[in-house]
Amino acid sequence: MTPSFLSFARDGDISAVIGSITDYNLKSNSAASVQQWIDGSLTDGAGVSSEWYIIALSQSGVTYDFTAYADALDAYLAANTVRSATERQRFALALAAAGRRDDSYITSTLGDSIGELGIMSYIWGLQLLNNGFQSEKFTAGEVITELLSRRLNDGGWAIRGEISDVDVTAMALSALAPYYRTDIVAAQTISDETRNEAVSAVDGALALLSSRQLGSGGFASYGAENAESSAQVITALSALGIDVLSDARFIKDSSSPIDGMLDFQLSDGSFCHISGGESNHTATVQCYYALIALKRAGKGDGPLFILDSNTDTAPKTSETAVHNAMDAQTSPASETAPDRASDGISYKIIAYIAIAAAAMLSCVILFAVKKRGFKNYIFVIVIAGAAACFIALTDFESAEHYYSKTGEKDNIIGSVSLTIRCDRAVGVCDSEYIPESGEILPVTEFALSEGETVYDILVEAAKTYAIQLESSGAVSGSAKLAYISGINYLYEFDGGDLSGWIYRVNGEIPSFGCGDYTLSDGDAVEWLYTLELGEDLD
Repeated sequence: MTPSFLSFARDGDISAVIGSITDYNLKSNSAASVQQWIDGSLTDGAGVSSEWYIIALSQSGVTYDFTAYADALDAYLAANTVRSATERQRFALALAAAGRRDDSYITSTLGDSIGELGIMSYIWGLQLLNNGFQSEKFTAGEVITELLSRRLNDGGWAIRGEISDVDVTAMALSALAPYYRTDIVAAQTISDETRNEAVSAVDGALALLSSRQLGSGGFASYGAENAESSAQVITALSALGIDVLSDARFIKDSSSPIDGMLDFQLSDGSFCHISGGESNHTATVQCYYALIALKRAGKGDGPLFILDSNTDTAPKTSETAVHNAMDAQTSPASETAPDRASDGISYKIIAYIAIAAAAMLSCVILFAVKKRGFKNYIFVIVIAGAAACFIALTDFESAEHYYSKTGEKDNIIGSVSLTIRCDRAVGVCDSEYIPESGEILPVTEFALSEGETVYDILVEAAKTYAIQLESSGAVSGSAKLAYISGINYLYEFDGGDLSGWIYRVNGEIPSFGCGDYTLSDGDAVEWLYTLELGEDLD
């Protein structure tokens, strides 16, 4: 029988995972304690990379002194103009979490950010209002009404398009949580009619999330199962007072969202974004605060983003305690490489000969030094056999060969155009590979075969024009799942929390992965780097 999250919290399992992430950060930042981590690298990263950790730590149930961080963030905000509405809202929430509720930055942010960057600025604006702050332009009821008006036909929310996104839906639910629950008092008063509409919308969105849950217990966004989507759902369910580990709606094949999220934890305690990937800052911090949200729910505390009342402007005392399933690829696609070296001779045959020669030489050496025991020769044979198996199951090819093999297409039904641009990253992201013009690939025409997807054409372009591409790819039934994390050495999050690559077809941004979008003759495909989840694109 699946245990409830209450017993899970009592048994210390949640604390153990939180502790493993904390230990990872302490080791990575050469800190002997959480307070040293706060006063050191988190303070140094104020305004850049620290805010979600600060918010999570302030809600962890342990008392810390955030004075140094808050001073650093105030200094950063005084020296920099932050244009992104959601970034300003994040900084405002972090200041409040660090004990600076009276900071004028929070007031000014509430006056000029809500609704300025689409749905996300309504969601995070509502989170600020949920903490008792006031806006001269919006009441909580007005923001909720706007959020409900943006709900899609399938029951959830998305940045754009007609298909809801798991992450955005979960974030919206987190913001609506105080008006759904009857066991906590919301900081803002709304009408009974608005509350009833919010409750109905939340129930519908929960049904949608349940239907989107995978057999692993996890969730996918834009076609790729990832750690952050599970983290956002866990945060939302915990905010709503829903038992993450035992609610039948969120148990698939005996797996809960926690199981799905923990599949992405690495041996060092951090989390990767997608299966097989490297340690990822955003994935790690979102999983961290999701676990803290879950632990709070188990203790009967409020939602993660409704800050505890004991956070005030006084300095804190010293800490009282310490503490797309797909394999990531660095080549343009996951394909079977040809069993040939550049000179036409099979590299595998050469490798087998080398292994055999090495084994024979080892046996001769053993014989010469009079270590002629039968077990010694067996050991050499076993090692040689393992090496041969490795070669048999592994494919290698040179970059020159990979980028030269575009091949002939069959079943041509027309053509499509493709362009790759990173205009928004020029002067913002620090990379020698960003062209000053922002143009990585001009508008280029490609022949289109029946059934080809946006992903297929991007891979063809990468091969044809030697453009670096980092993606994950897998075949699930008849749909190829693909997730693009980097093009031309420009990666997601290089330009901030909301940055990354998105694609448009005929000027529209679809709500699903590029491997699921089948192209038609005459389609115009654009791959664009965004700093604001696409809101900053023309």
